[in-house]
Amino acid sequence: MSWYDFMENPRTCPTCAWTGPGSETTMGDAFHDGSERHCPKCGHYFGYWVYPLISESLTDPRAPGEDCLFAEVVMERVAEIHAAEAIAKAARGGPPKQLLLRFS
Repeated sequence: MSWYDFMENPRTCPTCAWTGPGSETTMGDAFHDGSERHCPKCGHYFGYWVYPLISESLTDPRAPGEDCLFAEVVMERVAEIHAAEAIAKAARGGPPKQLLLRFS
């Protein structure tokens, strides 16, 4: 189940019977790749949910605008980094094979 599935689909707490979409659950501990989600009424632990991948944020129609914008900025930055690395590599000893294959 993806992040957007979790956030959109209804959850029912087995402890207190609260029902609502995952987006209404509360966040527990958060890490670089996801966060714990809890019942907003009693604190029951629903599990650890991994944040969406950049590709999911770009392709899933349920992704909010801020997720799409963030994903676009990340992709632009990744392209800039790869271009800078290719330029530096070319300056050190000629174009890498990837550039020859890609741009020839």
